[in-house]
Amino acid sequence: MQIPAVWGFFIHQIFTPIFTVVGIIGNCLSFIVMKSKTLRHKSYSHYLCALAVFDSLVLIEREILVTNDLLMYYGKPGVFEGFSAAACKIFNFTGCVCSLMSSWIIVCMAQERLLVVYMPFKKHVFTTQRGAILIILSLFIV
Repeated sequence: MQIPAVWGFFIHQIFTPIFTVVGIIGNCLSFIVMKSKTLRHKSYSHYLCALAVFDSLVLIEREILVTNDLLMYYGKPGVFEGFSAAACKIFNFTGCVCSLMSSWIIVCMAQERLLVVYMPFKKHVFTTQRGAILIILSLFIV
């Protein structure tokens, strides 16, 4: 017995909003914990806060796309119906930037941890708040 392709579409429509809500709640909680008094002075808290923000933006972008698919399936005007070509390009560009930022922030966190393990006596040089903020900003600009 083969399940029709329509079922996959509706399963995608059901689970994506659930994952979006759970993900955004988890990211908000992570952000709050990382900004607590005990953790806000650590370099990795800046990485994790930025990761929570960009991951939330990616989740919202994916939810907008799923909503657009659902509206189009029922023959209604999609989310992007009134968008100009420039607005569509900006939406796609923003989605790509947020997705890439999430990936590169994880890479930078891993590199920082590697340097701390490889050179433990110089960890105060590699794990500064200012350095983490500069790395996040430079990733965003590049």
